[in-house]
Amino acid sequence: MQYPSEDIKAFYEAAVLYEERGDPYHAVKLYKKVIKLAPEWPLAYARLGQFYKNRCCLLYTSPSPRDRG
Repeated sequence: MQYPSEDIKAFYEAAVLYEERGDPYHAVKLYKKVIKLAPEWPLAYARLGQFYKNRCCLLYTSPSPRDRG
């Protein structure tokens, strides 16, 4: 994978780790930082979009309190 710079690589990889560890706040914060620093690099946009899509789908498929017995 080609990164725009070593800083971008470090921020992006840290965001992926936060996402994998279940820390959405820090993951999103770092993805947005990467996008701000390297707006021409599409991978951060794609990963952030996929993250939002997955989170949104989880919200709509999770049982609500009234559905739980």
